[in-house]
Amino acid sequence: MAMKPIGPIKKGALHAQAGIPQGEKIGKSRLEAMKNSGNPKMAKRANFALNMAYEKGGIVQGVPFHKSKVI
Repeated sequence: MAMKPIGPIKKGALHAQAGIPQGEKIGKSRLEAMKNSGNPKMAKRANFALNMAYEKGGIVQGVPFHKSKVI
């Protein structure tokens, strides 16, 4: 099955929706809390942010994600 391309990404939308200043990083614990929020749009954005940090080998609040550690 072919993957669908990601549509336009609204940079800073999660920061604005959560009321976090633009220059401040959003930690993993905050993203996990937003992912479980009652707001479906915020939950999708938080889930996307967590997935992108993993895919890019990024660091979320000092916790490195490595594909080799996936079980």
